[in-house]
Formats: sequence, C-alpha cells, structure tokens
Amino acid sequence: MAFPLQLLITGYSGAALYEQRPDGWKSIWQEEGGAPSFACRAGSLVITGQEQPQGGFLGIYQKEPQGLRLLNRVPTPGGGLCHLAWNPACRTLYGSCYETGHILTAELSPEGQVLRLEALEEPESSLSRTHCCTLSPEGRYVYGVNFARDRIYRYRAVSGGLEPEGEFLQLPAGEGPRHLCFHPALPLACLITEYTSRIWLLSYEPDTGRLRTEGQVSALPEGFSGESYGSGILFSPDGRRLYAGNRGADTAAVFALEDGALRKVQDASCGGNWPRHLNLGGDWLLTANQRSYRVDALRLDGDGLIAGVDFSIPFSHPSYTELFVSV
Repeated sequence: MAFPLQLLITGYSGAALYEQRPDGWKSIWQEEGGAPSFACRAGSLVITGQEQPQGGFLGIYQKEPQGLRLLNRVPTPGGGLCHLAWNPACRTLYGSCYETGHILTAELSPEGQVLRLEALEEPESSLSRTHCCTLSPEGRYVYGVNFARDRIYRYRAVSGGLEPEGEFLQLPAGEGPRHLCFHPALPLACLITEYTSRIWLLSYEPDTGRLRTEGQVSALPEGFSGESYGSGILFSPDGRRLYAGNRGADTAAVFALEDGALRKVQDASCGGNWPRHLNLGGDWLLTANQRSYRVDALRLDGDGLIAGVDFSIPFSHPSYTELFVSV
C-alpha cells in the first residue's frame, strides 16, 4: 500500500489523526475533549458531530497535510447528534439526533460556512430517535432510520434541505433499526438492527424511492446466546461482501449476496471489545472498539474475508474511524 496514509479517529474523548510511517503509526494531530462521536468527509472538509443530550455542535475543519484546521463551530438544535452524512450534489450535510429524533440539514459553502441550518421532525408525539440518515445511490432520496419507531422515513433531497415524502417502511416492533447501506450496483439495501442483531435485505425502487423487505438473517454467530447489539454495516466497493458488527458477541460478520439472498460466510473476531463503528480502507476492515480503547485494522484477503489483526491504535472510547491518503 502506497505512502502516505492517514487514519482519523474520533470518539468520546476527542479526535486524532495518525500517519503511517516506516516504524508504525504516529499521531500528527489531536484535539482533546468534547464528544465528537461521528465524522464525515465533505470534499476537502472534515466535519465532526458533538454528541450532547441537548444541543451540541458541528466542528468544520479543513483537511491539511499534517492535520485538521478548525474553520467553524456551529451550535445545533436537537439532542444526541450521533451520525452525519454528506450530499455533494446539494452541498448539504444531514445529521441524526438520537435523543430527540430530529434530522438536521446544513447547507455548506466550499469554505466551510453554514449557509442554512434547519431541524426536521416527524409530526408525531411518540418517542423518536433517529440513528442515521443514508443517501440513495443516485442522490435523490434520503432515508432517516428511526430507532424508537422501528421505521425508515423517506425524504426527497433538495438544495439545502429535505422534503418529507410522507411514506415510511415499518418494521416489526422491537427491532431497533440502526444503520442502512445501499449496494453499490444493484437496487438493494441492507439494514442492521440493534436490539435483534438482524440484517434486513431490502429491495429499492430508484424511480419512487420505495424500500421493501425481502428477508432477514441473523448477524450473530450460530449458537450465540449472550447479550449483543448490532452496530455498523457496509458493503465492499465491489458489492461482493457485506460486513456487520456485533457489540457483545464482539464479532464482524461477513456475508455474500447470492441469488437475491444473504448468506453468511464468516464470523470473525472484531479484534477487541464493543465494535461501535466499521469502515473499509485499503486492505483493512477498521473497527472502532469502544470498550477496549483502540481501533483495530482487520486484514482482508483477496476474497474479502478477515484474516486477522494487522495493527491496533490505542484511543479512549473510539466511535468513528476513517482512512485516507494525505493531501
């Protein structure tokens, strides 16, 4: 793998950037404090979300060769900001609020200034907890995964905001949907649930944006009987593999998509304890193992299967990690 590579880690103790050197990974930038539990890239910008029970803020940074330069801190409405997603076509950031159920939309300038910030809430009185927003492959729709209501709400992406479509996919009560990802080539999506640790296979209609359930499988190892909660989920870039995390079982499950159905091909150790976030980078599946205080890089073989831990980076309470080539 070519040099230089850099690894961003954020979590409930702060944020840090590490660079790969011949003698290992070295910290080149850090910011202590706060609770930037999630982050995302927006071109040359890096955006973090501070997770607070009420309020919070966005941290907007310029990515530079040896670190991140703070451009702006923006207070946000809602509570429990736990997930961010970027729509490059609309230059709009979507934020998910676990404590209050709001979806934040922030239109950004290329210089990192917030041009418009709004909070969207579904007009119902029941408990609402939005855990993630996911953009459809062509960028037309945004899906708000509501953990408390066992629903996936659909919105139309517009410049600087969202327009409710008035429809949602209802799952069985008690599933606790957490994260949603789309297949890179097929009209399919997969959803991981927190409470039941299931992977739901969903069909996707690009013209209407409708999602339909096509089946579900367990993300847990066969015979596992302890307490565990689903966490992250993502497809490999070629769509051949799906990876899912289990907090409690402390595994990364690997699936293949065959004849329109998911088949588990591997249960592997996540490398630590409580894999809150998974990401792919280079030849690694990166796991932010929150309770073992480190990020572990799981080596992937030529078939996309996990072949052990390549390296680990200590970090207190990590909850997000991303690999990128330095600029």
